[in-house]
Amino acid sequence: MIESILQTHLVNDLYRNQTQVKSFLVYFIINFMNFRIEYVKDHDNLYLNFINIILDAFKINIIERYSGIAHNRKLVGVTIKVRSHDNVIIERNDGAGRKFLKESEFETYFNLRRILNSYEYKNKLINREKADQEYFHYVLTVVITSFKIH
Repeated sequence: MIESILQTHLVNDLYRNQTQVKSFLVYFIINFMNFRIEYVKDHDNLYLNFINIILDAFKINIIERYSGIAHNRKLVGVTIKVRSHDNVIIERNDGAGRKFLKESEFETYFNLRRILNSYEYKNKLINREKADQEYFHYVLTVVITSFKIH
């Protein structure tokens, strides 16, 4: 579906530059696909959080690992997996099935999650929709640049 839209609406120059195609794909998904963010807490395990971003075409599973005492937890790792709606794992460009965020990607993710966990967000003192959009945009950018989305 996305490939046919790309073929009909993009000019040939856009096909030549892969980063432009990926940025168009991010723009297309953000503006024309519905998405839903689900936060799943495992009450038995305080060290893992699960976040599912469900789109029309696929699902993004995010696993956050924490360390420390319950009231003073620190985010130490983020894993991203992409699945079809049939629960088939979509591979990365290098053939792996998941993406571990490291260094600058991890720092950016950490800062966005800090906003979503903030007092202002929880008490609706900031625009929640805008914060969710920024989070979604970043995760989607990582997914599009790392995974084989067709």
